[in-house]
Amino acid sequence: MNNELIGAELPNENKQSVSWGKISIVMFCKIIISIVAFILAWDCNRNMDMSLRILTTIIATIFSEIYVLYYSFYHIFMGARCY
Repeated sequence: MNNELIGAELPNENKQSVSWGKISIVMFCKIIISIVAFILAWDCNRNMDMSLRILTTIIATIFSEIYVLYYSFYHIFMGARCY
């Protein structure tokens, strides 16, 4: 009976370690994208008032995936300048 329990527990432990690996990779990618969005938003809003620049940068960092997509379409593909 103990062999059955040990055999049943091993796959669950492997699933947990794989899940933590996937979560770590996703969190690392999220942090990198957030840093990129922070830099793009801060640089692109350099002519704004400081409080509005900070607010825009915070919002861009929170919604980093959307902001990076917006930035790439609007500023790179359509050729709109930041300043």
